[in-house]
Amino acid sequence: MMEEDHYEKLIKWLDLSRQKRAERLPDTRSCLSSMLDARERLIELGWREMSGFPTDGATSFWIVEVGSTGVHDAVYLGEYPNGYFFVQAGGDLWPTKPILWKPKNDDGER
Repeated sequence: MMEEDHYEKLIKWLDLSRQKRAERLPDTRSCLSSMLDARERLIELGWREMSGFPTDGATSFWIVEVGSTGVHDAVYLGEYPNGYFFVQAGGDLWPTKPILWKPKNDDGER
């Protein structure tokens, strides 16, 4: 069970985070602009559009997806273009909808 003091600190932190985010991104247009800037920067860092990725089901690659701050180990399973992307984690597979990918043999940042 969570201590009341810890709970209150967590709520304050969440409220402050929301307030800072609202100040930084006050409207839809600023949110979309931020998303575009982040996507373009990722491409500048070597991330690729969702074409040309391995479709053999054996070759894994890095992916990023909306709603996650992680870089994930993924694989494409099934007959292209009717297959699916899966994140490989903890000995299991999780369906995903990546927005950019990068080969694992890329010497750049993961």
